[in-house]
Amino acid sequence: MPSIFDPTGLSEGVKALEAAYFQPGPETMRKFISTMAFDTRHVTDEFVQERVGILTSRPDHIEGWKSGHGKPMVRIDPTRLADIKAPALLIHGRDDRTVPFTAALQLVRQIPDARMLLITRCGHWVQLEHADEFNRSIASFVQGH
Repeated sequence: MPSIFDPTGLSEGVKALEAAYFQPGPETMRKFISTMAFDTRHVTDEFVQERVGILTSRPDHIEGWKSGHGKPMVRIDPTRLADIKAPALLIHGRDDRTVPFTAALQLVRQIPDARMLLITRCGHWVQLEHADEFNRSIASFVQGH
């Protein structure tokens, strides 16, 4: 399986996200949505226009995102994961081209009371592509704890 990362370390999804913010418009948004979703049924003209409209209606949000671009993101100290006492549910799409599911596998190995739901035929947007399963899993997890 080919890596989703290029030599700069950015995934295809992160590069599409950057383009959508630095050059907001239908073309970059379509590419972004196409990268986030496994199922192309979600890449509709209506959804693209809705997302472009929402993004461009908030120039303050775009500028805030750009001002943080390139700065270190939140880093998880792997030595402290074993100290997490709360139960954790990690839900990830197997076909995610933004963050590989192996990232969730690393976390579930290190957090003592963690479980992971890996959903096939699913990209980064589990909550959109598999909404019923996502909602059932969250409700069951919360009710069980």
